[in-house]
Amino acid sequence: MLENVWNNIILLNLRDFENISVDFYINIFLFFLALAIVACAFVFEYSRGVMHVAVKQLLRHGALGEGEAKTLSKLGLADNKMVKLFLSRDTRLSKLLSRVGAPDVKYEDFVKMKRAEQKELFRVDFSKDRFYISDENSDQANRVFSSYAFSLPRFLLFALLVFLLWGAIAAFSYELISYIDSVLLNK
Repeated sequence: MLENVWNNIILLNLRDFENISVDFYINIFLFFLALAIVACAFVFEYSRGVMHVAVKQLLRHGALGEGEAKTLSKLGLADNKMVKLFLSRDTRLSKLLSRVGAPDVKYEDFVKMKRAEQKELFRVDFSKDRFYISDENSDQANRVFSSYAFSLPRFLLFALLVFLLWGAIAAFSYELISYIDSVLLNK
């Protein structure tokens, strides 16, 4: 029984059909596609959780204006490498949080600068720079705080759904490909 399932469902090769001459294990491909989808979902869910933690710390410490801005060490985020990565790149978190003393450069002037000058101008010193949530971003920060928490049950439910869907497709793929093969045979 298990050998039959392994050979006919998991190791289903398109070469086994008369009119399909492609040497391709379809269900193994679909399995790894399901794994990739679950990995992408985990990365997405984790990045949402990192944003939630950063915004939560800023709101908890009252960093709601330039005067109340706090360093990452005062926020308890000095060791969080993902927060530093998100703040040093052009991400949603870096757009949501404001930095005291961040340069206000027009696009035309930015384009005229050399690459080294651009890097130096926008370099973030995580030990000294202070961050805050500006007034125009406060509504967006509240949305991130209320809905971006990492949810392990939601992620596990999604992963289970993806693998159940893969199992259903794998179970019916032999009949489906047989049907496609017979349609090609009748043409």
